[in-house]
Amino acid sequence: DELLEHTITQFPIDTMRIYVVGLSMGGMGTLDLVSRRPQRFAAAVAICGGVNVHRLELLRGTRTRFRLIHGDADPVVPVRFSREAAAALRRAGASVEYIELPGVGHGSWYNAFRRPDFLEWLFEAKN
Repeated sequence: DELLEHTITQFPIDTMRIYVVGLSMGGMGTLDLVSRRPQRFAAAVAICGGVNVHRLELLRGTRTRFRLIHGDADPVVPVRFSREAAAALRRAGASVEYIELPGVGHGSWYNAFRRPDFLEWLFEAKN
């Protein structure tokens, strides 16, 4: 939190276009961070992550858009973590896209980053 705020004060950053992306434990951290700062981020991508879904109730009214991506054959982080997070985000009224990759294991970020619309989806978001 302090690092982000320090960076914003030190560099010419468009505060309407701050994004967060995380993989695995970083995907968990992505969802947790946005739940703590729901108005800070324009978009968040959590790849094979998850979170205590009760934290996502804090996101009611957020304008952050979410994309959750998970392989259904992930032996490290159960796919149900992302399924449950996507459902909780929807219940909170958040804009969420859930992408489940059939037959893909824990390295689902390879597929995620190869999506032709990955950067476009991210960068079109604005608070």
